[in-house]
Amino acid sequence: MAIVVVACTYRIFFANHQTAPINAAYVAAIKAGISGDTARNLALWAVPGALLQIVGGARQQLGVLFATGLLIASPMAGWMVAAGIACRLVAHRVLGATAREKLEVFAGGVIAGDALYSFFSGVVKSFASSRFLPFLFSSSSHRNDESMKRNLTSDDVRAAIWGGAILGGGGGGLIESGERAARLALQVGAPQLWSVDEFDPSALTATMALVGAPAAPDPHVQPAHLLRTLELLRRELPAGQKLVGLHANENGAETTVNGWFHAAMSGLPVIDLACNGRAHPSSVMGALGLHTEPDYLSVQAYAGGEPGRYVEGVVSGRLEQTSAVVRRASVEAGGLVAVARNPVNVGYARQHGAPGAISHAIALGQTYLDGGVDAVARSLEGRIVAEGEVRTYRCEQQEGLDVGIVELDDTARTVLRFINEYMLLEQGGQRIARFPDLVMTFAEDGKPVVSAHVRQGVKLRVLVAPRARLLLSRTMFMPELYRPLEKSLGEAFAPAEEEVPA
Repeated sequence: MAIVVVACTYRIFFANHQTAPINAAYVAAIKAGISGDTARNLALWAVPGALLQIVGGARQQLGVLFATGLLIASPMAGWMVAAGIACRLVAHRVLGATAREKLEVFAGGVIAGDALYSFFSGVVKSFASSRFLPFLFSSSSHRNDESMKRNLTSDDVRAAIWGGAILGGGGGGLIESGERAARLALQVGAPQLWSVDEFDPSALTATMALVGAPAAPDPHVQPAHLLRTLELLRRELPAGQKLVGLHANENGAETTVNGWFHAAMSGLPVIDLACNGRAHPSSVMGALGLHTEPDYLSVQAYAGGEPGRYVEGVVSGRLEQTSAVVRRASVEAGGLVAVARNPVNVGYARQHGAPGAISHAIALGQTYLDGGVDAVARSLEGRIVAEGEVRTYRCEQQEGLDVGIVELDDTARTVLRFINEYMLLEQGGQRIARFPDLVMTFAEDGKPVVSAHVRQGVKLRVLVAPRARLLLSRTMFMPELYRPLEKSLGEAFAPAEEEVPA
């Protein structure tokens, strides 16, 4: 019976971070494999724990009881333990030998009553805080209030990965890696998504990102590397300053969920904001236009690579220079590094980034799950412009980026050129779409296919959606940021001045 109850209710409690105090110790143990400092502290404090156990004897469990006191934050719990011991002593004096049996029955009844109350009150509180409850009393499934604090769920993971993959436009990381990282975040904690309105505009946030070439032969970023970057960045913050939240650099299968694992392990919320609402190829494009601020000092922490190629470090300086160093580090690491970078106040990120980007990816992902590619096309006011078999596929790594071309065998002679993301789409020699318009490829079964996973001989459908339907950073309209990309492709496609939004 207990197994049935747990199977039916555990998601409610886990989604709202209602877990046993011992879980905090488990998280610390996970961190031990990530942080040398944490591992040393665990080893150090194992000594007094063992001494307590030796003093009390194996049957007394003094070390465990002491740790329980550290994990339970309520002083009342400690007083109740003391009261229980006092009652036991009094009962033994008054009732004599019969006290033990009666106390065991009494204690069992108290435990049962406590458990039943905790279970049902927990269920009520979980439903009351659930993001789904307002929908039960509303004629619309769209929430109009701007403020939001909610736990991210397994449903969000699924939708965010697919929506992010589509908004990645060929880049933004790999679907399998993104899903693995996001599900791990929910296993080790309860990451929360907060709207940007929940923060003081002067509070500090930072970008969680991945930098590199997904098609590189040996990309290797582990959860340990993600946390290491946050640890390194926090050390560099000025005295008295601390981060209040974390945000993603862009939307993509892997990058929409940037920060979720960090949030689960650190307790910081994920901000419903990305530096850009679609994926982009250069780090500077995902830096909110900070390169235009003459006094801004960029700080970037990076980590990644197999043990034999592992690199980590912190670099500070002008944004273009620090970004170049991190890009080079990704090459040395085998193709990819995790990055925590560019502390900035929330107000600046909101003004120059893409607030609501994470919710947008989740909503688009749900649209895809409900109705497929055609539903996505309608939602983004886009269209399917080509269907055909891949006749030519070339991809090579240039300065830490995937650069290549896809040619289809359709009658329109469709050609896609990419630098991680699809930059240009041509048919019959005529340009049909150009970055930051969204161009995305889908397999025969309807699943998104990133540029790194396209192969010769596979059949693809090609979706194009206008940039006006995307949440874009101001960097998407800065021609100077396109110059290195244009050089790589040998094509000019930077937006003209008249295309820059007012």
